Amino acid sequence: MPTRIVLREPTAAPSRLGLPASTPEEEVIRSGDNSLFTPPRSGPPTRVTSSQRKVVGFRSSILRDFSSHHGDDDYFEDFIRQDEAAEKRRLQLHLSGEDIRASPRLLGYLFGAIASLVMLTSVVQFYTREEKTFLEVVKLRNETRSSAHKFFQTINGPVYIWKLWACIGVASAGVLMFVLILLMHFDTICFPKVWFQVFRDGSLAERNILFAMLLFWCGALHINTASLSVGEVQANVFFTTWIVFVCTVLNMGVWRQSANLPRLTVKVLTHHRETTYNWTWTLVFVLLTAGAGTDLYLHRQDVQLRYEGQRLVLDEWQWTRVLVMLWSEVFLCLLAIFFNHVWSTALKFNFPGGCRFVLNWRSLEGLLILGDVGFKFWMILTATGADGVITGLNNVYFGVFGSFFNIVFTFGTWLRENKDIDYII
Repeated sequence: MPTRIVLREPTAAPSRLGLPASTPEEEVIRSGDNSLFTPPRSGPPTRVTSSQRKVVGFRSSILRDFSSHHGDDDYFEDFIRQDEAAEKRRLQLHLSGEDIRASPRLLGYLFGAIASLVMLTSVVQFYTREEKTFLEVVKLRNETRSSAHKFFQTINGPVYIWKLWACIGVASAGVLMFVLILLMHFDTICFPKVWFQVFRDGSLAERNILFAMLLFWCGALHINTASLSVGEVQANVFFTTWIVFVCTVLNMGVWRQSANLPRLTVKVLTHHRETTYNWTWTLVFVLLTAGAGTDLYLHRQDVQLRYEGQRLVLDEWQWTRVLVMLWSEVFLCLLAIFFNHVWSTALKFNFPGGCRFVLNWRSLEGLLILGDVGFKFWMILTATGADGVITGLNNVYFGVFGSFFNIVFTFGTWLRENKDIDYII
């Protein structure tokens, strides 16, 4: 069969990207401006929907960017990734603003519900198991029945009875609280409009709920992880309490972000001194250590400290020195953060005879960091060893190690921040 050859009109000259040049109508559609585009008169009028305009819309400078990066595959890949990330963020904000089931805080509530359920299960199992061995523990420890009204005796140590029942109450309230919040997010029958107003992005009602939950779990930390608590002898209770507290703090930050409010972490990260971020984390852990040490002092009559296998009894003067040492660490971190913010110029002192002395905060900060690293290393060696005072599951132990790691990170940040400075004094 003979082949028929049809000659078409030549296409337009290719663009700089190697693609055929676009017609004026196509350029109008790409730019998202359809006010100049007139549909053909022969048929019924057509209209480009908003979703279609979003799909084909480009910024006016993209063609120039593409032509200037012709042949650069990395540029095109980065552009596609950035565009997809921006679209994903836009879609997430749009969904969370119209459907609270897409709320970015829902994951935090889910984690809190799971952790609270694990906490409740663990404390109930702990109570039922230890109740069966109560007589054996009393016989082994030679305890008298006179202390039975105050302590719940376990193999790993005594627990305040009021803290045991309070722990069960906290775990039960946590499960109920988070389950109700999850049900509110997925309710489409009873009061969906009410829950939407409560849990939408930027809602003041949700802010108040999160703030109340934060206060509640601050109290739960004292009940479940302080001296003579269930958390000291049951690891699941200790860690799940901290997990729920951290989830609540993170949810508060997510709420501020969704409400277009500045977050404290962003302010710290963008501070003009890089060590401010590390000093802030060090402050968190030294506050934990100082608070836990003060709690030990308040319950010193019931807490039995041991050092090198022997019972350790501290008098008032020794306790005072310990507390002054712990709270001095808090003061040091606050002082460092304050000077990082206000002390930016060197102080020059001129003395008779032509002597001059220049004092810079960076030099003092380096000396303070070195001294603090040595002090915390000494604390770890003497207080957290096999025969040390601070052992096992307690806030003092984790606070000491957390502050040590963060002060080491602070020293590394200080070295990096001052690597290009010829002198610091």
